[in-house]
Amino acid sequence: MIRKLSFAAFAILLSTSAVAASDNRIRSLAYSSDQIVRVLGRPGIQSTIEFAPDERIENVAVGDSAAWQITPNRRASLLFVKPLNAHSRTNMTVVTDRRTYMFDLVAGDRRTTPMYALKFSYPGEKFSEPAKPAQQV
Repeated sequence: MIRKLSFAAFAILLSTSAVAASDNRIRSLAYSSDQIVRVLGRPGIQSTIEFAPDERIENVAVGDSAAWQITPNRRASLLFVKPLNAHSRTNMTVVTDRRTYMFDLVAGDRRTTPMYALKFSYPGEKFSEPAKPAQQV
């Protein structure tokens, strides 16, 4: 009996993690300087855009800043994007210390499935490890 329960619990765990791994609200995208990235949002839900680990945001420009709330984190490595109105659409340009990104921000309504996270990848690039604090001897 215990063996059957353990197998059932294991099967449920596997199926749950498979669903979480393929959540379509989280996207990964290879960076290209020639692309405009669509971010689908919904009022009341924020999306997070994650840049390279060693990249920092320098400037953000938004076409309709009254309809969208755009906030970088303190370290300037993440950008939080939230539409304030349903059915608003605008563009956004993000300039970092390494690249320029162009976005098409599109807000749906309460029936829209929004993007929760966008993570860029950079094929062929290696990133420096974050500096570790010095150890005292």
